[in-house]
Amino acid sequence: MLLQACKNLSNSIARLEKRHAKVIPYVWGVLGVVIYTSSNLFVKSLSSEFSASQLLFYRSLQIFIYTVIFMSVENMEFYYNSSAINKLLQIRGMAGTIGIGLTYYALGLLPLSDATVLSQVYPVMTGILAVFVLNEKYEWSQLLSAMVCIVGVLLVAQPPFLFGNEGSQTIDSNTRILGTILLIIAGFTTSVVEVLVRKLGSKTNIGLTTLIFSFQATLISAFVSIFQGFKPMNWDQMVSVFLIGAMSFVSQMIRNRAFMLGNAGRVSNTAYFGIVSSYILDVFILGTKINVYSLLGAFCILSCLFIYILQIYYKEKKGVKA
Repeated sequence: MLLQACKNLSNSIARLEKRHAKVIPYVWGVLGVVIYTSSNLFVKSLSSEFSASQLLFYRSLQIFIYTVIFMSVENMEFYYNSSAINKLLQIRGMAGTIGIGLTYYALGLLPLSDATVLSQVYPVMTGILAVFVLNEKYEWSQLLSAMVCIVGVLLVAQPPFLFGNEGSQTIDSNTRILGTILLIIAGFTTSVVEVLVRKLGSKTNIGLTTLIFSFQATLISAFVSIFQGFKPMNWDQMVSVFLIGAMSFVSQMIRNRAFMLGNAGRVSNTAYFGIVSSYILDVFILGTKINVYSLLGAFCILSCLFIYILQIYYKEKKGVKA
């Protein structure tokens, strides 16, 4: 019964993708990033009590189990004979592990909204990497977005040499700068992941891509956690960990699908929607006091999305393919 329901859902999604082929990659992209941002709410709530490696271990282990079940239901291949594809999948898995680990650590240093804003600079890096790896065209909107993103990052990071002590009154300046650096590195690894997912395209399936990543992340985080020590969890914390894993799995599968169907540089821009959802969660759920400079930085980075929309508008107006 359950297997049949899953197959029916899969068939319905396939028909939906075929019917709305031009739009669906961006719909999946937006939905995936909103779910992922929401999962980070639970990571943030647990970050003061548990290490980033322990949270990553529980998350990755769940994703691995869910993926095995999903691939079994969909009759997906668990391994390819092509060494080139397997190498790309392994690199993608390692990059993803590093990125998520750094992001989880940074969530313990910065407010959820600031961490989300900084994590959204990766579309700029994705666009640049896509030029060299995928031979995609680098458009004027991406160059302008890069410049605006730099301003936004400075406003959120608030380095003392520019803002003095006034800018970082809610968080120690060194803590804020460390969190910023970690998230920029994580953003680069994320851009590597997205370009590789796009490069793999139809050569592999979304299940295997997620399976290898979750397997590597589980092993690495378990190794680190053994040395740091596992802390016991109460029932509420276990529920939060379950939600982190389940939501991350759904988000990752959806995002992977988006990048397999659409232009890597453009799909990556849907990540900006995470900024809006993170501020809503930070203010209304966590009750975080928002720093004015951080808010301005968020508007700068969010404006990158509207720059891209403006470019599409002018292209359509001139009858040029977007």
